[in-house]
Amino acid sequence: MQPTNYFKTLNTLFTAFLAGQVIFAAMAGFLVLSGYGAGNFTAFGNIFFIAVPALIIAGRLGGNMLFNSKTRNAQSVPDVQTRLTVYRTAFIIRCALLEGPVLFAIIAFMLTQVIEMMAFVAGGIFLFFLLKPSKEKIAATLNISPEDIS
Repeated sequence: MQPTNYFKTLNTLFTAFLAGQVIFAAMAGFLVLSGYGAGNFTAFGNIFFIAVPALIIAGRLGGNMLFNSKTRNAQSVPDVQTRLTVYRTAFIIRCALLEGPVLFAIIAFMLTQVIEMMAFVAGGIFLFFLLKPSKEKIAATLNISPEDIS
């Protein structure tokens, strides 16, 4: 990959991850509210009200731990391109570890048809949105200059 496309590629990946969650949540909301939901598993509602936030928190914390571990190791590498490659890999892992629980929350909403479950979906998507990459964040994480990121 050319260095000039790095930030654009990272932003495109983030946008695709985010759009997938938002579109799936919108489709699930439409299906449930129009009466075409997957079923009425309200008996599992209590389990999902515990499991969903626990998974979202675990996904965010686990993603942050892995991300910090990988990027900390990348700081000792002298080559900027290698650092950026490690950052991209760590960023994708971090996003995936939060996206999974959000998708699970959407499925839990479809199964239980409890509208309050969408609060967890919205919260997870908000936490995901906070991961949006910027040149300044990348530079600060990798101890490089923002000009090195194109």
